[in-house]
Amino acid sequence: MPELILNYLLLCIVCYLIGSIPFASIIVKNRHKKDITQHGTGNVGAMNSFEITGSKSTGVLVFLADFLKGLIPTVVILIFLKIPIEFSVLPLVFLIVGHCFSIFLKFKGGRGLATAAGIFLIVSYMIVILWSVIYFITYKIKKDIHIGNIVATFLLPIPVLFFANFFVNNSFVDLNEIIHSEHKEFLFILTSSVCLIILIKHIQPLTEILKNKNIIKYK
Repeated sequence: MPELILNYLLLCIVCYLIGSIPFASIIVKNRHKKDITQHGTGNVGAMNSFEITGSKSTGVLVFLADFLKGLIPTVVILIFLKIPIEFSVLPLVFLIVGHCFSIFLKFKGGRGLATAAGIFLIVSYMIVILWSVIYFITYKIKKDIHIGNIVATFLLPIPVLFFANFFVNNSFVDLNEIIHSEHKEFLFILTSSVCLIILIKHIQPLTEILKNKNIIKYK
C-alpha cells in the first residue's frame, strides 16, 4: 500500500511538471527573442504568443504544444494505464495546475484552455464540442473572446453533471472500463475542477472588462 501511494504521488508530480513546461515562453523566446511574460497580457499561451509576435505559425505551434501537453498524458493515464476515473482526476487536474501555475515561471502561466481541450478530447470529445458551441454563441453575441471563454467554462460542468451517461458513451476511450456506474460523478468532479482553475485565471481579464464598462471603478 505505501508503494502504491508513493507511485500515485509520483504520477501527480510528473503530471504537474509536464503541465508546467512553458512551451509558449520557450517558443516565443527562441523564435522571436521575446519574454512572453513581459509583453502583451503576460499570459503564457497561444493567443498572447500570436498577439505579441504577429506570427500565426507561432500561435498555432504554441496551441498544438499546449494541447498535446494535455492529450498525451491523458492517453497514457486512461488508455495505457487504465487508471480508474476516481484516481485519474487528481493527476489530470495537476496538468492544468502546472500549466496555469508553472514552477518554471515562478508560478505564472497560461489560462489552461488548450491543455484542457487536450484532456477533454480524450475523456469525451462531446465536452470539447459543447464547450466550443457555447463559446461561439457567446462570442457572436458579446464579441469578446474572454467573455466567451468565461461563459463557456462556467456553464460546461452543468450538462456533465446531469447527462454523465451521454458524455461517457461519446468518448475515444471505453470509459465504462474505468468509470463504474457508482463513480460517474467523478467525470463532473474532473470537469468542474478544470473549469474552476481556468476561471481563476480569467479573473484578471474579467476585472479589466468590468472596469472598461465602468461596472467597477478604478482605485
